[in-house]
Amino acid sequence: MIIAILLTIIFWQVYKKAVADNHFEFEQPLRRNSWYLILIGFIVMLLINVASMPFMKTSGNTNVDSLTSLLRSFSFFMVVFVAFIGPILEEVLFRGLFLNWFFPHQRTLSIILSAVIFGTFHVDFTSGSVDPIYWLSKILLGLVLALIYNRTKNLKASITLHILNNTLATFV
Repeated sequence: MIIAILLTIIFWQVYKKAVADNHFEFEQPLRRNSWYLILIGFIVMLLINVASMPFMKTSGNTNVDSLTSLLRSFSFFMVVFVAFIGPILEEVLFRGLFLNWFFPHQRTLSIILSAVIFGTFHVDFTSGSVDPIYWLSKILLGLVLALIYNRTKNLKASITLHILNNTLATFV
């Protein structure tokens, strides 16, 4: 957890430098329109999760199995990590840095690549048994997060949405 917090701080500093030309977007408050988009994004994420869950492997998914085991062993710390630290770290990395540094003038390409890399980051390809439905669901969730960030131009929106999604998943 300490390493994740340190990485978050480092990524945050790099992100702030990356968006310095964007009028310090993180200092902007979330406006009413952003909250509507967060709500719409949350509903879309719920639909993706509900639609994909029946087709996912119930066991053998190393990412899910590992998180479940850690949640049982270190409940409080894992809830904090999965629900808060992880989403902040991932949003700063995948949306804040990736969308602002790589292909900044080809936004559609950046959004798609960000979503695919986000989904791939959540899958363990070394296990030999990748669940394609799980992978696709994470790519779609990454796409929703990237679209919300792109539309609001505010990382707080995608962080909030990611926290809502992970908090719900943690307690379900």
